[in-house]
Amino acid sequence: MKRQRLSLERHKEIGKYLYRLQDEIGSLLSEISRAEGVSAMPTRNIEKVYSLLIKLRSGMENVMFRDYPKEGDIKIYYPGDSIDETNLTTFETFIQTLDFGGESE
Repeated sequence: MKRQRLSLERHKEIGKYLYRLQDEIGSLLSEISRAEGVSAMPTRNIEKVYSLLIKLRSGMENVMFRDYPKEGDIKIYYPGDSIDETNLTTFETFIQTLDFGGESE
């Protein structure tokens, strides 16, 4: 059976979802390990889930670049601290308030 590749748009949706999911699981991992200890079974189990999410994101990124070598972007599966329009506008407003010792108005 022929493989049906995911659209680039679908990769973007999956990437956002996996990013949020890994963030949530990471928070739970921290909370559970503090409450139960690092060697407790619940902590070890959620560590496995967290590790599998890391592998899944990496694997999906590989698939995306295989199918879309030119259009693919590392930020689809690893957005990190991407600057969106809101943050950029806030940053530009902040820069305007700085005094660089130049000419005064």
